[in-house]
Amino acid sequence: MCDECDDDEGLTITAITAGELPGYLDRLLGDDARAEGNRDDTLRALPEAPTAPAPQAADSWMDGVLALARQPVAGRVPARYVPPHPVKPVGRVPAQPAPPAHAVPERDRVWLDVSYDEKEAAKARGAIWDPVRKSWYAPRPSMAGLAAWARLPEVLPGEDRAFGQGLFVDLIPATSWFDNVRSAVSERDWYRIRHMVYRRAGQRCEACGAGADKAAGIFMEAHERFAYQIGVGAASGAQVLRRLICLCSRCHQVTHFGRTSLGGPQAEDSALAHLMAVTGMDVGQARAHVAEAFRVWDERSQREWAVDLGMLASAGIAAGELGEGGPAWAS
Repeated sequence: MCDECDDDEGLTITAITAGELPGYLDRLLGDDARAEGNRDDTLRALPEAPTAPAPQAADSWMDGVLALARQPVAGRVPARYVPPHPVKPVGRVPAQPAPPAHAVPERDRVWLDVSYDEKEAAKARGAIWDPVRKSWYAPRPSMAGLAAWARLPEVLPGEDRAFGQGLFVDLIPATSWFDNVRSAVSERDWYRIRHMVYRRAGQRCEACGAGADKAAGIFMEAHERFAYQIGVGAASGAQVLRRLICLCSRCHQVTHFGRTSLGGPQAEDSALAHLMAVTGMDVGQARAHVAEAFRVWDERSQREWAVDLGMLASAGIAAGELGEGGPAWAS
């Protein structure tokens, strides 16, 4: 045992003699290492002997080692064998992120419009979220469980996107205030309709070109454009949906000027100023435009209107009972 510690692992040898060398080699290299011919490497690991007269020529490798060992070697036993060309340690290669579980090419995807409230239901039916496009999609066509969220075509059957261009006051007759798209379709379909309208407009108002600005209270909103058809001598008419348009909240307030005016003179003045800024009207022209819109509204409000949402039915959207939602200006 070592004089300075309590275990057997601190053994210190101050000199190696010929008689001690074989046992030391057995412990250092092991019998297998010597048997397999690692003799040159062993010699390389031994410390150099002090200058001394050359020993007698040895007839064998072991004789040469014994002759060298006859010269006392002071100090500790040399460290274990170190290869002449040690392998440099290689740093750990950073783990690469695994490919997504469903790496579906875009050409095979069926894009969906899924509201936040329904994302778990869509996910349970196989929908996948694309964090880059920020949209859900079906990984393959004909997934019946996801058809209810499929995106609508950019132009609905029978829609006229040139109808009702620009910004103008467009008042809904009082007799059909509650007969509008939002009140007739499900929340899911209203979400799909709105987001189709926003997407095809490039997320910009189709009247003034503004984009959404949350800090300024400007958002994109969907508005219906109706055509009013009255037969000769008929007491009632048909209010036919012809177009869905994307309006910013300010343009929408101008469009529903009657509803906006309920907010007081300041709200009315703000809407009038926006109408002038977008159309180039002066204040006289703007006030005359508003007055004419109210004259038409009063005339139309004397009749009953059958609201025709056939354009939605042609796109596969079921329209329920009208009159169960908010007023048309809320859409």
